[in-house]
Amino acid sequence: MIGEHILKWEGGQHIIKLSARAMATIEEIYDMPFGEAMQTLSGEGSFRIQKLVQLLCPLMNAGKGGGEDEAYDLIDNVGIEAAGGALADAAEKAFPEAKKGAGGNGRSRKPAKK
Repeated sequence: MIGEHILKWEGGQHIIKLSARAMATIEEIYDMPFGEAMQTLSGEGSFRIQKLVQLLCPLMNAGKGGGEDEAYDLIDNVGIEAAGGALADAAEKAFPEAKKGAGGNGRSRKPAKK
């Protein structure tokens, strides 16, 4: 099961989860593969709050999605660094093998039996 990242602040919390629905929504928004879309956020000199909001919206509410107003409120409550960090943490939890340096997308299978 894909892990969740819980962002907490005084008076509230939000669950960020990189679900299959969230990944598909991000691919649709950016019209590119998910990995390339995530890289648009970290491109040197190209950071924009709107990109962070667009990437956060599909991950909000435990991967079921949320609106832009909700994403802006989240950023206002926890800060840009924590919101961006939650996005990165959700991606690491969704693809734990990639973090270990195994390469690929974390969905490798065992070789077929002969």
